[in-house]
Amino acid sequence: MSFSGILTYKNAEDIRATAAEIPIDRLLVETDAPYLAPVPYRGRTNEPAFVTKTLEKLAESKNA
Repeated sequence: MSFSGILTYKNAEDIRATAAEIPIDRLLVETDAPYLAPVPYRGRTNEPAFVTKTLEKLAESKNA
């Protein structure tokens, strides 16, 4: 299952809840560049360096 910057959006609670239920060995984090930049870069052109923000939010979801 793949997750993009949408995972970091305020209204994406359902997506984060889903991510929390998926086994870690089945997860993939991607940039979806040049679209869907994660918070705090939302509204800017996405780039691979921003994937860390998505991964951080995924880690938070897994620890919830």
